[in-house]
Amino acid sequence: MFTYINPSTNLPTKTELSQSEIAYLERNYFLRKEREPSTDEKAPEIDIKEPEVQENVKHKKFRINIHGGYSYKLGISSANTAEEEEYERDIRNGYRIGGGVDFYFNRKNGIGFKFSQFNSRADLDVEVIVDQNTDSTETFAAQERLRISQFSFLWRRRLGRSTKSSGLNLGLGMGIVAYRDDITFLSQTLSEQAIAISLDIELSYDLAVSEKFYLTFGADMGTGYFENSIISLPDGTTENITYPEGEGVSTGRASLWVGLTFKI
Repeated sequence: MFTYINPSTNLPTKTELSQSEIAYLERNYFLRKEREPSTDEKAPEIDIKEPEVQENVKHKKFRINIHGGYSYKLGISSANTAEEEEYERDIRNGYRIGGGVDFYFNRKNGIGFKFSQFNSRADLDVEVIVDQNTDSTETFAAQERLRISQFSFLWRRRLGRSTKSSGLNLGLGMGIVAYRDDITFLSQTLSEQAIAISLDIELSYDLAVSEKFYLTFGADMGTGYFENSIISLPDGTTENITYPEGEGVSTGRASLWVGLTFKI
């Protein structure tokens, strides 16, 4: 509440003004008039400032995500026939599940752990030697199941200006990939297993649906390669095999996925 001299009536008038509308303020104006101050006396001035908005420096430290989607196994094609092309198409195209936990030690940067698994199936024909005679073989229908599991530690970076609402996330990491290829025929399973070093790159977008929950859309790619593996035979024995140099197996995958993210 302020009192001022109304020029039209020359009388004190009370009114309400916001601070943003005040250009000059003099305290105890009427008391000073009663004291008849000298013309050299100056009234104290007050700078009117807009209230400062303090930046909220708090940030969400933990980011937990689960997701699923489509994945494609990378590698050079070796198909020579229409049947082999169909087989490769089936075994390369699969689905992917995964999840991860991230910890941000400041508003932009953090570290995380991530798990993902590629899964695919295909039908194929296998030739089996009969009675130890290499000239006597039989062909059987078989089913192949391929699983590639990746475990990675990542450096995380929040992109853009916002750290509380929707925004982009970048992930770069390294880990290990576990490869398992099972071929089942005549109720027996032959398996190939291997371990390789992997690299991982990910770009995702968190779309806020509430204060703590987000719908996340992501794309990532993992790499890996091995030339040594272990074959587990149906009778329980194992064999170590080595591929010719440069002719090993790629574990690379490219994926598109959608998931649910929780931040605190």
